[in-house]
Amino acid sequence: MKFFLETFLVFFLFLKSLFLFAEDEKPFIINFTKEVYRAGDQNWSLSIDDEGIVFFANNKGLLEFDGSNWFLQKMPEGEALRAVFAEEKNRIYVGAYEEFGYWKKNINGEKTYFSLSNSLTTEAFHNDEIWKIISLNDDIYFQSFSKIFKYDGKKITIIDPKSSIVFLLKARNRLFIQLIGKGLYELKNDKLVLLKGSEFLANDEVKFVLPFRDNDFLIGASKNGILVYDNFNFSAIKTPIAKRIRDSKINNGIVLENKFAIGTITNGIFIITEDGDFQNHLNTSACLQNNTVLGLKADSKNNLWVALDRGIDYVEMNSMIDFYVDPFYKIGAVYAAVLKNNDLWIGTNKGLYKYVFDNKKQIYINTGMIDGSQGQVLDLYIIDNEILCGHTNGTYSLKGGNFKKISDFNGAYDFKKISFNGEEILLQSTYSNLVVYKKSKNGWRFSNFIDGFIEPIPDIEQDNFGNFWAAHLKKGVFKFKLNNNLDKIQNIKYYVEKNGFKNDKEIQISKIDNRIVFTNGSIVYTYDDLNDTIIPYKNINEQFEENVEIKKIIQIDENYYWFVTQNNISLFLKDNEIFKQKFSYNLYRQGFYLSADYPKIISLKNNYNLICLDKGFALFHFKKDLINNLPDKLLMRKIIIFNNKNVKKFLPLNSIKNNEIPFSFRNIKFVYSSSEITKKPLYRYKIKGLNENFSNWSSKSYTEINRLPYGKYKFVVQSKTVENNFLDPLVYSFEILPPFYFNTISFVIYGFIIFFLLLFGIISFKRILKKNKRKVEKFEKEKREQELLKSKQKYVDLKNKNLQSELYYKNIQLANHAIIISNRNDLLIKIKKNINNLKKEMGGRLPDSFYKKQISLLNSHISSDDEWKTFEGYFDQIHQDYFKRLISQYSDLTQSDLKLCAYLRLNLSSKEIASLLNISLRGVEARRYRLRKRLNFEHDKNLVEFLLKI
Repeated sequence: MKFFLETFLVFFLFLKSLFLFAEDEKPFIINFTKEVYRAGDQNWSLSIDDEGIVFFANNKGLLEFDGSNWFLQKMPEGEALRAVFAEEKNRIYVGAYEEFGYWKKNINGEKTYFSLSNSLTTEAFHNDEIWKIISLNDDIYFQSFSKIFKYDGKKITIIDPKSSIVFLLKARNRLFIQLIGKGLYELKNDKLVLLKGSEFLANDEVKFVLPFRDNDFLIGASKNGILVYDNFNFSAIKTPIAKRIRDSKINNGIVLENKFAIGTITNGIFIITEDGDFQNHLNTSACLQNNTVLGLKADSKNNLWVALDRGIDYVEMNSMIDFYVDPFYKIGAVYAAVLKNNDLWIGTNKGLYKYVFDNKKQIYINTGMIDGSQGQVLDLYIIDNEILCGHTNGTYSLKGGNFKKISDFNGAYDFKKISFNGEEILLQSTYSNLVVYKKSKNGWRFSNFIDGFIEPIPDIEQDNFGNFWAAHLKKGVFKFKLNNNLDKIQNIKYYVEKNGFKNDKEIQISKIDNRIVFTNGSIVYTYDDLNDTIIPYKNINEQFEENVEIKKIIQIDENYYWFVTQNNISLFLKDNEIFKQKFSYNLYRQGFYLSADYPKIISLKNNYNLICLDKGFALFHFKKDLINNLPDKLLMRKIIIFNNKNVKKFLPLNSIKNNEIPFSFRNIKFVYSSSEITKKPLYRYKIKGLNENFSNWSSKSYTEINRLPYGKYKFVVQSKTVENNFLDPLVYSFEILPPFYFNTISFVIYGFIIFFLLLFGIISFKRILKKNKRKVEKFEKEKREQELLKSKQKYVDLKNKNLQSELYYKNIQLANHAIIISNRNDLLIKIKKNINNLKKEMGGRLPDSFYKKQISLLNSHISSDDEWKTFEGYFDQIHQDYFKRLISQYSDLTQSDLKLCAYLRLNLSSKEIASLLNISLRGVEARRYRLRKRLNFEHDKNLVEFLLKI
């Protein structure tokens, strides 16, 4: 957020400076306030090193600017600086109150301060302050108001003039010093030599001494003003503004090529020539932030840095484009211009204006609008020393100061001079008709209009075949010829999308090598006369990027063409069939816009090209030997690496060898800049080894990449200016080292670990194999045992099954046996009963012994104890000591109870049991009841099921 705020502030101040030009051309002035550079108000002096970096002696410390970034380096004790000198390689000398020394840059771009004054005694440098620092013959001179300290790189020599010093000044490798009350001296071999005749300056203050014509010197003094010293005599310079400059209180001065810039205390900067001619005056009215100029310095392009009592300004003195803009829209949008006798005539949407050239100021000055020209001027054409003005109200002639109307056809767009049947005529397009003008003895006059053609035509051209091409205001183009009487159209044809245009809206017509071309903000077209169709102009389209939308092509010289895109203008040299860009300018990035939808760049005399803008105009100085400016420099300012805990380190700024970066510091920030600040550089970068494509263009002058993988990389940054000049790219090679677990030692350790792991693995694998073999063998053994066991179990189960079956059958047999016994007993009991009944019936007919014998025989066969014992033996054999199990659990059971349990287990009926026991059914129930009690068995449960489970 902070970065964007600062960028916006700089941009706002920059646009502000552009728009405060008034209507006369002034140099670019860019204002830098303390809010932008983040230091103190006052900047006492400045110096520029060999890389173009500007250093300021600021109230808060050493302030530097690299074209994109501001840095403030505070002094160890926080002293306010009064002097700075940065023209010694890698050293920036500074001076302050009771302190002087130098900052030294290391290979990382970081600075360390070394004090020189701390080697002096307190008496030698007490209550004093350094105001000037000058270099001569490898010696550095520090000047205070009482002494001069000379440093030869090893020791300090004190030069004490025993008088108060104003300033130590350098010109033509000579040192001059003014002593209060004495005059101007030259310092030679550490001795002061009075300049003869300078005594009149004893009570003055000499603020600058500069090289002047021949071997002379230009001197600026507070009271005596500007003087010339020819090494013998002093004389006042002859300039009409000498008094004005003197009254403004001269404070400093520098040489600007063949001009001089003089800074003052109360009235800004005056620019004068060697002849003393006034050329320019820059003060708060011309957008300086402050009129008190504390320091001046020219950069390598002779543009001017200004250190002010409040702020810093940059003045672009040398530019190929001079802007005449009007933020208050006084003259309006410019549509046309011509140059006549060094006077510039400007046609705008408000009227026709005349600008005259001021030779002293070297600028055009507006003299006002021409009476009667109010309204929109669409075209200006100069022919035979006569200016023809195409106007929304008609066409006017300007000749000899007389502005008169010569045609009433409204909307006079475009003049074209043609030769027809040996006669020169002018053909003009308008809102409605095509109009013909012919020359008379009194100038050009209206002749006639072309019948049968009523179309709004802003643009018209003629090809090599005599065809006229006319662009419609909104859509399509016409091709036609004129009849011999120049009053009718012949062979007219209308070309739109179906004839080859991909977009037929707002087409503009141009000529390249007399070939008709068409543009409308997309690709370039031309006419295919063999097939009578519109085709893309392949030769041009292939030479431009796909997204470049060309709106207009304007020829200004035999082989030079302007290509106009959206608010960007580019000058190309056509070499055979190749277009080579020589100059480009992005108007939008500078806050300017082309006029309306039909941009115009007009070729004037004196190598001027006039660019029509929406709030004024710009003059391009077309000098073929200057259009290839020396490129600005791209500088690497800082390379910072940091870890995840934000611990920072700085890398060397060069990459002669591959810079190795620890893996933990794989977050890296590159800070870079262009030395050109007025051309709003854009930057893009790529990191070879990570990606091969450049980033998008951005005004951001730093790149931060986090969490880079280990490996070798090349950081490539490229820059281009508002003129689309590409600066030589910076390439920085570096390597992110592998993490500690990926370095050589680690890999050796990993090798040993892997070896031992493999060895351990092999041994373990063999052990596992053996173990698995044992497991398999055990498993196989267990499997065999289980199978054997299963076989045995199967055999046992089968045997048990057979036994169960056998038991079942034996139970059945036993039950059947018991039933048979029961049935036999029943039978014998019946027989016994019958015998008893027979005895009663026969009485004594048979002897009692007979009966007894029969009864005894029957009783011997009714369920004797022997039968029971036999039954019990079979029962126990079948049911595996069933009775023993019963008695072990229920000891109270009687023999009768055991018999009952056995019969119940055999599931015999009560009747069958009664027969076997030789008791009644009631007796069986009684015994069952007693058995339940002895078994503690509940009445509602099934007794038989219980006995079966035992």
